[in-house]
Amino acid sequence: MISSWPSISRNMIRRPVRVSYDTRQVMLSSSGTASTTAERIRSTRMSSSSSSSNTTSLKLLYSLAQQPCTPLSLSNMFKYANATSVNYKSQRLRNAQFLHRELPIRIAQRAVDLMTLPHGLNQTQEVRRIVSIYLSYLETFRNFPWPANEEDELAFTDMLRPMVLDRSSIPMAIAQGLKSLTTHTSSSNATSSSSSSTYSTMDTQYHRIQEMEDALYRFFTARIGLRLLTEHHILSCIARRKESEELRIKQSYLENVPLAAEDHTHGSLFYYGCIKDNCDPAWEAKRVAEQVVLHCKKCYGMAPDIQVLDCTPTRFSTLPFTYVPHHLHYILAELLKNSCRATIRR
Repeated sequence: MISSWPSISRNMIRRPVRVSYDTRQVMLSSSGTASTTAERIRSTRMSSSSSSSNTTSLKLLYSLAQQPCTPLSLSNMFKYANATSVNYKSQRLRNAQFLHRELPIRIAQRAVDLMTLPHGLNQTQEVRRIVSIYLSYLETFRNFPWPANEEDELAFTDMLRPMVLDRSSIPMAIAQGLKSLTTHTSSSNATSSSSSSTYSTMDTQYHRIQEMEDALYRFFTARIGLRLLTEHHILSCIARRKESEELRIKQSYLENVPLAAEDHTHGSLFYYGCIKDNCDPAWEAKRVAEQVVLHCKKCYGMAPDIQVLDCTPTRFSTLPFTYVPHHLHYILAELLKNSCRATIRR
């Protein structure tokens, strides 16, 4: 997780990556002109500043948000979090120095995402509150010195922890913002609609929803990368093992189900940070299915049978699969819960 990785070249760093994008492209996208977007940012910034004590300037925000993110692979993140390495302490310091530079860029991009949400969504009270949270994160990084030794690295890790403890407040706030905006829009349409403009209104509404959906998809996709980098550094800290295990439990959808394999037949037992070096997706799916069945019985008094079939070709069955188990748990749990609910209500 350091800038001197052999696999990362300067040309690669300049390219847009999967969890980020060029902010300048967003500035000129659905809003029409750069000046329109700049006005949108200024208005959101002014609105949020009244309820926040941060002093992050628009100039600094633009400067950070327009910098490219560094592309990282799960295998390299796993490798450079190896707690058994003789270079573990020095590597963690380099990781912390990298994150001290990298995370503010990604945080600034997420703030700009929110400040440029279309059709008034960026002006809702809930979204303005989230913008203030991200700007406060930037202030925290600005006020935190460059990690120079092991003690600084540990303090840096402790500083990051509050940023990932709450997983649901931001999605819930955006959902509330959408709800309040939808209610306001519906009321406006009800008072001004006429039969001759019904189809035009429906078409306009469709495009508005599509633009908001695209913008939110971009925000949440990039937010995953931001949280993954932060969580991984926190969880790979052996000096805070107890706190790390508590966070790992909070991450997982599974309850009353062991977080590590009970034997060696279901992939590796080893986690470095939040990444498992040899994750067995079929076995993880069975564990999630077991949990979903328990929840389904608790909610509805019954549950359909869930069969998980491992269709991995034999020639690939022994290959390692480096992945983030709690991401897999969340995805599968949502899919299976929806399927169970639809099956029971049918």
